[in-house]
Amino acid sequence: LVKREVLTWHGEILLWLGEYDRALKMLNEAISLGASTFVYGWRGAVHLKLGHRAPALADLDRAVDLDPKDVEARVWRGEAYRLAGHNAEALQDLDYAIGSNVTCSWAYFNRALLRGSLGDAAGLAADYAKIPEATTSFLSAVLGFKRNKGLTSEQKLEILISGLEMAKGIRRWETYVQSIWMQRRP
Repeated sequence: LVKREVLTWHGEILLWLGEYDRALKMLNEAISLGASTFVYGWRGAVHLKLGHRAPALADLDRAVDLDPKDVEARVWRGEAYRLAGHNAEALQDLDYAIGSNVTCSWAYFNRALLRGSLGDAAGLAADYAKIPEATTSFLSAVLGFKRNKGLTSEQKLEILISGLEMAKGIRRWETYVQSIWMQRRP
């Protein structure tokens, strides 16, 4: 019991750090020992980051089936659906995450990208505005934009895509987790 829990949480940390192959190995071992709490969501995220969309969606579906209130799994699944072009499904998961009493900027990142891809400039701008100013200003500066105000839709999309890439496997909402990825420079 203890070993599978340690492997699960260690796998999450490796996901955060972008060490996807090592994370997958640990999460697979945790599952082989009977782990089920959070492990499928994190393994689905690892699969997504490795470009394995079918196993990613299978694991993320299982994570949501096991715990429909798992906001992080919903964000990851919304991202997976968005990347696969399943817009209605992506919107459903991202709306759930946004409506869940948790301020999860990663859901806004993904929903803004979804809205932008659908030509909804107002929706893109509205979701972008919900992301903490410290986050968007940081990304704007990293990309060399002079300021965070008056950005074009294309610049906002570039910021959003860069943020998801820089954050690697982080889709948690807690403030302390954000400092992990914001200390990295591309």
